[in-house]
Amino acid sequence: MKGHLLDVNVLLALAWPNHVQHTRAHGWFTREHPWGWGTCTLKKTVPRTLAPGRVSNGYLATGASLHGLKLATFDRQLARTFSGNAILVE
Repeated sequence: MKGHLLDVNVLLALAWPNHVQHTRAHGWFTREHPWGWGTCTLKKTVPRTLAPGRVSNGYLATGASLHGLKLATFDRQLARTFSGNAILVE
């Protein structure tokens, strides 16, 4: 594995010292950043009534996998659903 694709919540937690997950994100990132990391400009544009985030989350997790990465997220359900392509930031 080359590294991780960071979801927007992980990026925000890393950038904002007052974010509720800042310490958690930095602890994880300190351990994992040597393996590499990346970002993506995909926006969640799927209407919530059709698929509340599932399509874009699946796209991100699959896209990460195609590039030898895993999607890093705070979302437990996402990490569980795409367990082969996503990991929970702890």
